[in-house]
Amino acid sequence: MSTPHRDSAPVPWLLWALAVLVGASVTRHPLVLALLLGVVWAAGEARAHPFPLRLTLTLVGFGALWNVVSVRQGQTVLFRLPEAWLLVGGLYTLEALAYGAMQGLAVAVIVAAAGLLTAQLSPRDVARLAPPALYEAGLVLSVALAFLPQGRETLAEIRQAQAVRGHRVNGPRDLLPLMLPLLVAALERALALAEAMEARGFTTGRGRAARFRLPALGALALFLIGIGGTLAGWPSGGIVLLWLGGGALVMLALRRARPLRTRTAYRPRRPSRVAWLVLGGATLALAGWGALAALAPEALAYTVYPRLAAPRFDLRAAIPVMLLALPAVASPKTTVARTSVCDTDVAQTEGCATESPPEIVFEDVTFTYPGVDAPALRDLRLTLPPGAFVVVTGPSGSGKSTLLRCINGLVPHSSGGTVAGRARVGARDAFDAGPAEMAELVGLVIQSIEASFVADRVEDEVAFALENAGIPPAAMAARIAAALADVGAAHLRGRALATLSGGEQQRVALAAALALRPPVLLLDEPLSQLDPQGAADVVACLRDLHAAGRTVIVAEHRLERLIPRA
Repeated sequence: MSTPHRDSAPVPWLLWALAVLVGASVTRHPLVLALLLGVVWAAGEARAHPFPLRLTLTLVGFGALWNVVSVRQGQTVLFRLPEAWLLVGGLYTLEALAYGAMQGLAVAVIVAAAGLLTAQLSPRDVARLAPPALYEAGLVLSVALAFLPQGRETLAEIRQAQAVRGHRVNGPRDLLPLMLPLLVAALERALALAEAMEARGFTTGRGRAARFRLPALGALALFLIGIGGTLAGWPSGGIVLLWLGGGALVMLALRRARPLRTRTAYRPRRPSRVAWLVLGGATLALAGWGALAALAPEALAYTVYPRLAAPRFDLRAAIPVMLLALPAVASPKTTVARTSVCDTDVAQTEGCATESPPEIVFEDVTFTYPGVDAPALRDLRLTLPPGAFVVVTGPSGSGKSTLLRCINGLVPHSSGGTVAGRARVGARDAFDAGPAEMAELVGLVIQSIEASFVADRVEDEVAFALENAGIPPAAMAARIAAALADVGAAHLRGRALATLSGGEQQRVALAAALALRPPVLLLDEPLSQLDPQGAADVVACLRDLHAAGRTVIVAEHRLERLIPRA
């Protein structure tokens, strides 16, 4: 099976997806929508991304069915049900059926473009676009883009489990009961990504960002209202608000570009020929949609009411669509500028030992999650000496993960809820500091390893925390090499994460958590998804990290390999 190609420049693809969204929102002309769908399909084929044909047909069919049942307009009557029949009584017309199909086609275009966008961008690509003062927007966008592939992966896992049990999938009849658990599972995995990003320093302080938040939220609201207006059939005003909100966001971002913490880039990306083509085509297409909506709305107009008629095609409407076809006709090869690996002496210097681990003290900590009456932790008093190897165990829901997240500040900064008491790591109070400051002292490996990855390749994954901390690019290669060597994964440096086994992925997650050389390492059920050999390898790795002087705290159910070390 071929691997979908990812481009190295996120901005052109974000603009391309926005241009497709605007195009599908400003018209219900069936020929224009069909052209847009063909452009998205061709762009996906050029980049080895499968087109969601079954989903497209489902959306078109559902749109047609919904509209023909709910709308009683049109002159071409298909059939009539008695008016006395509640909700479904009345005329069923060909015009309502056709308009519903066009509505479904517009949604299918947007969904297909969103799928291609998520295949092109990793969360790391999106995160690097957001200045530190706008980290919330970058975090939300990263999680939103991750939601669709996470849902697709969750559905594939569910169907594999059904097949193993001998269950034959019966199409929509089997899919409907799975929708709620599927959405919940995909959301949990997307939120795990957000948690992993924050645990590795993708956040910012509160001072300047807090003063900046209100105007940023106002600009974002304008942008979202503009999108909603275009989708609701208010194309001209919607596009104006969309451009105003988007422009305000850009201006605010540029004005607040002086970050509280400077981010750096491990591998500076030079836009490829394809990226420039996509950027230019998307920009011109957006300008074309705006010009047509404002100056020549008749080129995009088409209505099936009162009687269905053959659509007349206007060549002016095809020009923006053809501009969006550039990704399909251009070669997907990219040029990536890589930093050189530091020499041995520098690597040895950068790979020096971490500072001495601090004492960890819980002082009467009580924490309650939002909307829950009973606290997850109650009056917890605990002191962990420097350099300890601690195993936290207990039944599900007993607060093991919560305890770990108190140590690195994810509780309560990311989880919400109410907290009392103090959780001190050395001289720092984790509740006050938050995950950004604590990332230098505490590394966290969450249970959902695959959901926590923010990049596509091993070295980019390990570099993410270093970029957030502002480590100079010249020093990153040696830091990455040292972190991978610490966990016995130096040979995996150039590999794609999707090609690794479970044990190898666990080692890479460990290296990513150790990139900043934190003296404290937290692991949430690291053995739960590993076979015996993989579990033995990870425990041996933890033993070596502990012997090197780190404090290691593991929450786990499988105790037979860990208890002798605790």
